[in-house]
Amino acid sequence: LSAELLLVVAQLYNADAYLLQERSLDYTGGKDTPLNFIHRANKSLSAIVPQVDSSSSLLLELQILMANNEGVALVVEGDSVGALGSFRKATQLLKSRLSNDRKGMQHLPWLLIPTYFNLSLILLRDGHLEESARSWLLARKYLPCWEKAIRGNSEALKKLRDIHTVAINRHV
Repeated sequence: LSAELLLVVAQLYNADAYLLQERSLDYTGGKDTPLNFIHRANKSLSAIVPQVDSSSSLLLELQILMANNEGVALVVEGDSVGALGSFRKATQLLKSRLSNDRKGMQHLPWLLIPTYFNLSLILLRDGHLEESARSWLLARKYLPCWEKAIRGNSEALKKLRDIHTVAINRHV
């Protein structure tokens, strides 16, 4: 079982390496694209899912990574509709685990920001401004504050401005 999981991780690593280089085409007749590596990793993962405890954090982590990476690879290949579906799948997997089992998320919080960032970014790029903002603010735990601010609550608006100032100052 561990050798099979290592194969999945190796295939994901390969896909990540290609994505970092922004290689969507190669000289092997299209066999070594990020999307193909992800599809192979997904096929390997699907084969071992029945053998692994469904509550496994590692299994969930790999499934979320797979969906998120597939979305990135689809963006690189120009398929924003497919990418949006993959990013939604990744966030749904994460959300379902968050709502069902807070304790089980001890090892997964690091996936929250990149997964929601990718979803929010593609929503923004495709013109879904409000959905993008809601998605990102939900991940950052600022959605309730934002909802109060848009209803005219001046204290909530001040808090959002303060959060914005802190974020900007961290990156300057």
